[in-house]
Amino acid sequence: MSRRATIGMVVGIALAVILIIGFISYATAGFTQFESKQVSANLAKKPNPDNFFTKDCLTLENSNDGSGILLTVNDNGSIKVKGTASAEREYVIGSVRLNAGTYTLTALENAGLNTAYVKATIGANAYYADFTGANGRTFRIVEDDTEVRLKLCISEDAVLNATVYPVIVKGEEPGSFFR
Repeated sequence: MSRRATIGMVVGIALAVILIIGFISYATAGFTQFESKQVSANLAKKPNPDNFFTKDCLTLENSNDGSGILLTVNDNGSIKVKGTASAEREYVIGSVRLNAGTYTLTALENAGLNTAYVKATIGANAYYADFTGANGRTFRIVEDDTEVRLKLCISEDAVLNATVYPVIVKGEEPGSFFR
């Protein structure tokens, strides 16, 4: 093979590699930009004023406890959950005091997952809201000033990349985290 043919082949391979890297960068940049834009848009939204579980109720802090799950508390009170759980885990999200009445708990909007859920405990009773968000879990409180504790429960081997939006609203209809 001549020197000129060898140089041409090397240049051709280099151009092909550059084009492939450029295409991959272009294709993946769209996903990254979408996720960043979506996160920014959600952080800019106003919280639902009917949600009793406000960001002031949160006691959870950012966590990377070695269980494979990274928890990040967002400024608006939502919680980013990412990773693969090496064991079943429960994380206390926080608590709120509510008066007598009927309330509905929802956890995550439009995720469709079943490997994690939010649990509300009232005394010895527990109420679960999965990550579908469409179906809230209704519960009744019989005494004023009753503490409701929320926990994020994650199954072993769960693979998650989602955001938890804890919502407790009065009544039997699920509420939204945002207005």
